[in-house]
Amino acid sequence: MGELIKVIRNQSKDNIVGYYKENTTLLYNYYRGINPHPDIAPKQEVKPTPVSKIQDGMFYFLVYQDESNWMKYSPIFFVDHKEFEGRIVGYGVNLNFIPLEIRASIFDEMFANLEEENQINGISFEKMYKRLLRVGYEYALVEYDMSRVERCFHISIRILPRFLYSSYPTNKYDPEKLYSIWLKKLEKRELRHQEIITQLSSDLYKTTEEIELKYDALSDHMKRFKRNHDKFGK
Repeated sequence: MGELIKVIRNQSKDNIVGYYKENTTLLYNYYRGINPHPDIAPKQEVKPTPVSKIQDGMFYFLVYQDESNWMKYSPIFFVDHKEFEGRIVGYGVNLNFIPLEIRASIFDEMFANLEEENQINGISFEKMYKRLLRVGYEYALVEYDMSRVERCFHISIRILPRFLYSSYPTNKYDPEKLYSIWLKKLEKRELRHQEIITQLSSDLYKTTEEIELKYDALSDHMKRFKRNHDKFGK
Protein backbone atom coordinates (compact mmCIF):
# COMPACT_ATOMS: atom_id res chain seq x y z
CA MET A 1 0.00 0.00 0.00
CA GLY A 2 1.39 3.36 -1.04
CA GLU A 3 1.07 6.85 0.42
CA LEU A 4 -1.90 7.73 -1.79
CA ILE A 5 -4.13 4.95 -0.50
CA LYS A 6 -3.04 5.56 3.10
CA VAL A 7 -4.02 9.24 2.89
CA ILE A 8 -7.37 8.45 1.23
CA ARG A 9 -8.23 5.88 3.91
CA ASN A 10 -7.32 8.33 6.65
CA GLN A 11 -9.28 11.23 5.13
CA SER A 12 -12.33 9.20 4.10
CA LYS A 13 -12.58 7.21 7.35
CA ASP A 14 -13.74 4.30 5.16
CA ASN A 15 -16.77 6.27 3.95
CA ILE A 16 -15.86 6.60 0.28
CA VAL A 17 -19.29 7.78 -0.88
CA GLY A 18 -19.40 10.53 1.75
CA TYR A 19 -15.80 11.45 0.93
CA TYR A 20 -16.70 11.71 -2.76
CA LYS A 21 -19.65 14.01 -2.07
CA GLU A 22 -17.59 16.21 0.26
CA ASN A 23 -14.75 16.53 -2.22
CA THR A 24 -17.06 17.23 -5.16
CA THR A 25 -18.44 20.25 -3.29
CA LEU A 26 -14.98 21.32 -2.17
CA LEU A 27 -13.42 21.17 -5.64
CA TYR A 28 -16.48 22.80 -7.25
CA ASN A 29 -15.95 25.84 -5.04
CA TYR A 30 -12.32 26.09 -6.10
CA TYR A 31 -13.32 25.90 -9.77
CA ARG A 32 -15.62 28.86 -9.08
CA GLY A 33 -12.80 30.80 -7.43
CA ILE A 34 -14.08 30.30 -3.89
CA ASN A 35 -11.69 29.07 -1.19
CA PRO A 36 -13.85 28.09 1.80
CA HIS A 37 -11.29 25.73 3.39
CA PRO A 38 -7.73 27.05 2.97
CA ASP A 39 -6.66 24.65 5.73
CA ILE A 40 -7.67 21.70 3.50
CA ALA A 41 -6.40 23.05 0.20
CA PRO A 42 -4.82 26.46 -0.40
CA LYS A 43 -6.20 28.15 -3.48
CA GLN A 44 -2.98 27.71 -5.46
CA GLU A 45 -3.44 23.94 -5.34
CA VAL A 46 -6.34 24.24 -7.81
CA LYS A 47 -4.98 26.73 -10.30
CA PRO A 48 -6.47 28.00 -13.59
CA THR A 49 -4.03 27.04 -16.34
CA PRO A 50 -3.81 27.94 -20.05
CA VAL A 51 -4.43 24.98 -22.33
CA SER A 52 -1.00 25.57 -23.86
CA LYS A 53 0.60 24.81 -20.48
CA ILE A 54 -0.96 21.36 -20.01
CA GLN A 55 1.75 18.76 -19.40
CA ASP A 56 1.88 14.98 -19.59
CA GLY A 57 1.86 13.24 -16.22
CA MET A 58 -0.30 15.88 -14.49
CA PHE A 59 -3.87 16.01 -13.20
CA TYR A 60 -6.39 18.55 -14.49
CA PHE A 61 -10.04 19.42 -14.40
CA LEU A 62 -11.33 20.38 -17.84
CA VAL A 63 -14.45 22.18 -18.95
CA TYR A 64 -14.83 20.79 -22.45
CA GLN A 65 -17.26 21.38 -25.30
CA ASP A 66 -19.14 18.12 -25.62
CA GLU A 67 -22.69 16.76 -25.54
CA SER A 68 -21.94 14.44 -22.62
CA ASN A 69 -21.58 15.87 -19.11
CA TRP A 70 -19.05 13.14 -18.35
CA MET A 71 -16.83 14.68 -21.02
CA LYS A 72 -17.93 18.29 -20.56
CA TYR A 73 -16.75 18.23 -16.93
CA SER A 74 -13.69 16.01 -16.97
CA PRO A 75 -11.38 15.22 -14.04
CA ILE A 76 -8.42 13.73 -15.89
CA PHE A 77 -4.87 12.45 -15.72
CA PHE A 78 -3.22 13.82 -18.86
CA VAL A 79 -0.88 11.29 -20.47
CA ASP A 80 -0.07 12.23 -24.07
CA HIS A 81 -0.87 14.34 -27.10
CA LYS A 82 -0.54 14.15 -30.87
CA GLU A 83 -0.17 17.04 -33.32
CA PHE A 84 -1.09 16.92 -36.99
CA GLU A 85 -2.37 19.35 -39.61
CA GLY A 86 -2.62 22.18 -37.10
CA ARG A 87 -4.70 20.11 -34.66
CA ILE A 88 -3.76 18.84 -31.20
CA VAL A 89 -5.46 15.75 -29.76
CA GLY A 90 -4.82 15.19 -26.05
CA TYR A 91 -5.24 11.89 -24.25
CA GLY A 92 -6.38 11.68 -20.66
CA VAL A 93 -7.76 9.17 -18.18
CA ASN A 94 -11.27 10.44 -17.47
CA LEU A 95 -12.05 9.51 -13.87
CA ASN A 96 -15.79 9.76 -14.53
CA PHE A 97 -15.57 6.34 -16.23
CA ILE A 98 -13.80 4.57 -13.35
CA PRO A 99 -15.59 3.19 -10.26
CA LEU A 100 -14.66 4.78 -6.94
CA GLU A 101 -13.39 1.54 -5.43
CA ILE A 102 -10.49 1.18 -7.88
CA ARG A 103 -9.46 4.76 -8.62
CA ALA A 104 -6.72 4.96 -6.00
CA SER A 105 -5.22 1.57 -6.86
CA ILE A 106 -4.62 2.64 -10.47
CA PHE A 107 -2.36 5.51 -9.42
CA ASP A 108 -1.04 4.42 -6.02
CA GLU A 109 2.30 2.94 -7.09
CA MET A 110 3.00 5.80 -9.50
CA PHE A 111 3.76 8.28 -6.70
CA ALA A 112 6.47 8.06 -4.06
CA ASN A 113 4.95 10.93 -2.06
CA LEU A 114 2.27 13.62 -2.21
CA GLU A 115 4.61 16.60 -2.16
CA GLU A 116 6.69 16.60 -5.35
CA GLU A 117 4.77 17.66 -8.45
CA ASN A 118 6.99 16.31 -11.24
CA GLN A 119 7.26 12.65 -10.33
CA ILE A 120 6.01 11.03 -13.53
CA ASN A 121 8.38 11.03 -16.47
CA GLY A 122 8.01 9.16 -19.73
CA ILE A 123 4.28 8.54 -19.45
CA SER A 124 2.59 7.82 -22.77
CA PHE A 125 -0.70 6.65 -24.22
CA GLU A 126 0.71 3.13 -24.61
CA LYS A 127 1.99 2.86 -21.02
CA MET A 128 -1.22 4.16 -19.46
CA TYR A 129 -3.36 2.04 -21.75
CA LYS A 130 -1.54 -1.11 -20.59
CA ARG A 131 -2.00 -0.14 -16.94
CA LEU A 132 -5.73 0.38 -17.42
CA LEU A 133 -6.02 -2.79 -19.48
CA ARG A 134 -4.97 -4.81 -16.42
CA VAL A 135 -8.03 -3.63 -14.49
CA GLY A 136 -10.43 -3.62 -17.45
CA TYR A 137 -10.99 0.12 -17.78
CA GLU A 138 -8.78 0.95 -20.75
CA TYR A 139 -11.70 2.78 -22.39
CA ALA A 140 -11.41 5.48 -19.69
CA LEU A 141 -8.39 6.73 -21.65
CA VAL A 142 -10.11 9.11 -24.05
CA GLU A 143 -9.29 11.75 -26.66
CA TYR A 144 -9.74 15.50 -26.31
CA ASP A 145 -9.68 17.98 -29.18
CA MET A 146 -7.65 20.62 -27.35
CA SER A 147 -9.31 23.43 -29.31
CA ARG A 148 -12.56 22.53 -27.49
CA VAL A 149 -11.17 22.96 -23.97
CA GLU A 150 -12.92 26.01 -22.51
CA ARG A 151 -11.28 26.07 -19.07
CA CYS A 152 -8.50 24.13 -17.42
CA PHE A 153 -7.39 23.80 -13.80
CA HIS A 154 -4.12 22.24 -12.75
CA ILE A 155 -4.54 20.01 -9.70
CA SER A 156 -1.62 19.93 -7.27
CA ILE A 157 -0.46 16.51 -6.14
CA ARG A 158 -1.00 17.75 -2.57
CA ILE A 159 -4.75 17.66 -3.14
CA LEU A 160 -4.70 14.58 -5.37
CA PRO A 161 -6.45 12.23 -2.88
CA ARG A 162 -9.48 14.52 -2.78
CA PHE A 163 -9.41 15.18 -6.52
CA LEU A 164 -9.42 11.45 -7.34
CA TYR A 165 -12.60 11.08 -5.32
CA SER A 166 -14.52 14.00 -6.77
CA SER A 167 -16.32 15.05 -9.92
CA TYR A 168 -18.65 17.91 -10.85
CA PRO A 169 -22.08 18.43 -9.22
CA THR A 170 -23.99 17.75 -12.46
CA ASN A 171 -22.11 14.45 -12.96
CA LYS A 172 -24.08 12.09 -10.76
CA TYR A 173 -22.08 9.07 -9.71
CA ASP A 174 -23.93 5.98 -10.93
CA PRO A 175 -22.16 2.65 -10.23
CA GLU A 176 -24.86 0.69 -12.09
CA LYS A 177 -24.30 2.77 -15.23
CA LEU A 178 -20.54 2.29 -14.93
CA TYR A 179 -21.07 -1.45 -14.63
CA SER A 180 -23.36 -1.53 -17.68
CA ILE A 181 -20.75 0.39 -19.70
CA TRP A 182 -18.09 -2.08 -18.57
CA LEU A 183 -20.23 -5.03 -19.63
CA LYS A 184 -20.89 -3.50 -23.04
CA LYS A 185 -17.20 -2.76 -23.62
CA LEU A 186 -16.31 -6.29 -22.51
CA GLU A 187 -18.28 -7.79 -25.40
CA LYS A 188 -15.85 -6.38 -27.98
CA ARG A 189 -12.80 -5.96 -25.81
CA GLU A 190 -10.34 -7.91 -27.98
CA LEU A 191 -11.55 -6.31 -31.21
CA ARG A 192 -11.43 -2.89 -29.59
CA HIS A 193 -7.87 -3.59 -28.46
CA GLN A 194 -6.78 -4.50 -31.97
CA GLU A 195 -8.39 -1.37 -33.42
CA ILE A 196 -6.80 0.91 -30.81
CA ILE A 197 -3.37 -0.47 -31.74
CA THR A 198 -3.84 0.65 -35.35
CA GLN A 199 -5.89 3.80 -34.69
CA LEU A 200 -4.58 7.10 -36.03
CA SER A 201 -5.43 10.42 -34.37
CA SER A 202 -6.33 11.83 -37.77
CA ASP A 203 -9.03 9.15 -38.15
CA LEU A 204 -11.08 10.97 -35.50
CA TYR A 205 -11.90 13.68 -38.03
CA LYS A 206 -12.86 11.43 -40.94
CA THR A 207 -16.35 11.13 -42.36
CA THR A 208 -18.83 8.66 -40.92
CA GLU A 209 -18.49 6.46 -43.99
CA GLU A 210 -14.71 6.28 -43.68
CA ILE A 211 -14.95 5.42 -39.99
CA GLU A 212 -17.50 2.65 -40.61
CA LEU A 213 -15.27 1.09 -43.27
CA LYS A 214 -12.19 1.02 -41.04
CA TYR A 215 -13.57 0.43 -37.52
CA ASP A 216 -16.10 -1.79 -35.79
CA ALA A 217 -15.68 -1.74 -32.00
CA LEU A 218 -14.51 1.89 -32.05
CA SER A 219 -16.99 3.07 -34.66
CA ASP A 220 -19.61 4.60 -32.32
CA HIS A 221 -16.94 6.21 -30.16
CA MET A 222 -15.21 7.82 -33.13
CA LYS A 223 -18.44 8.97 -34.75
CA ARG A 224 -19.38 10.64 -31.45
CA PHE A 225 -16.03 12.47 -31.45
CA LYS A 226 -16.59 13.60 -35.06
CA ARG A 227 -20.16 14.70 -34.33
CA ASN A 228 -19.01 16.82 -31.40
CA HIS A 229 -16.18 18.24 -33.46
CA ASP A 230 -18.64 19.28 -36.18
CA LYS A 231 -20.88 20.85 -33.53
CA PHE A 232 -18.29 22.56 -31.31
CA GLY A 233 -14.93 22.41 -33.08
CA LYS A 234 -12.97 25.25 -34.57
